[in-house]
Amino acid sequence: MKTIFKVLAALLLICNCAYGQVKWEVDPAHTNVRFEVNHLGIAFVDGQFKKLEGSVETKSDKDFNGAKINFIIDVNSIDTRVEMRDNHLKSDDFFSAQKYPTIEAGKCGIEWKRW
Repeated sequence: MKTIFKVLAALLLICNCAYGQVKWEVDPAHTNVRFEVNHLGIAFVDGQFKKLEGSVETKSDKDFNGAKINFIIDVNSIDTRVEMRDNHLKSDDFFSAQKYPTIEAGKCGIEWKRW
């Protein structure tokens, strides 16, 4: 009887490993969130959020169908290379960084569909 339980436990562990998921984490040293905004119809203002964390979790390293995505962006890390503009963007006119210090993109998934 003990042998049967040992065999079943071993099979359960093997099956669990075979169906494990793959999780990728954001590398903060090599990742940022960039944006570009049309300004008065005559110019573009670009910038970035320098601090973020996130992950993508998939069934395997080749199958992204049903992948789970989660990203958190630090609003206070906004950088447009103009400090006065950055402070305005952090104000209640735009992001309200004191009330909402992060932007969360995620808790969603990817589903591939054929056309």
